[in-house]
Amino acid sequence: MVFEQPVSPGNTVTIVLAVRRNPIGSGIYQFGVTAYPDGEKSLGQFLGYGRINFYGNSN
Repeated sequence: MVFEQPVSPGNTVTIVLAVRRNPIGSGIYQFGVTAYPDGEKSLGQFLGYGRINFYGNSN
């Protein structure tokens, strides 16, 4: 994601992802979150892991 204006320090950003379909298997899916400052040769800062839980189908 690229923000039109930089996020000021101390502010919280919440990002909502729309999904087209859930994965076939239930479980916990983890992904890395890295923030990059503006600029061509900027270095990213790893912020941690996000996680999404998917539960089995109840049908």
